[in-house]
Amino acid sequence: MKKETLRDQLVHFTLCQGIGATASIQMIAALIDQPTSSLYELSQLVGLSASKRTAFITSYHKINFEEIKKLYQKMHIGWVTILDDDYPDYLKHIYNPPAVLFYQGNKELLRKKMLAVVGAR
Repeated sequence: MKKETLRDQLVHFTLCQGIGATASIQMIAALIDQPTSSLYELSQLVGLSASKRTAFITSYHKINFEEIKKLYQKMHIGWVTILDDDYPDYLKHIYNPPAVLFYQGNKELLRKKMLAVVGAR
């Protein structure tokens, strides 16, 4: 399977309900080895419960990924996946790294030293 296809599939998985970053990455790894696997087979392989499997497969089919890509392009929203060379190296080494980073603006800033403040009120 082509890298671009895997990237798109990973973003599509990320937009779905019932699945997290770890399961999305595991599904992509499975697709590399078994490119003809169905969504059902992939969800079983990563151990999704029946309710999460149903939510995942239903939401996957409801999402028109080509339309989402056009909308994001129109809104100047891009993404970097963990499969990409420009995915920040320091994020690859954290526990449960995000499978996809969505961004607006200059993604080259991801290569510079930075400080992040995370919090909620």
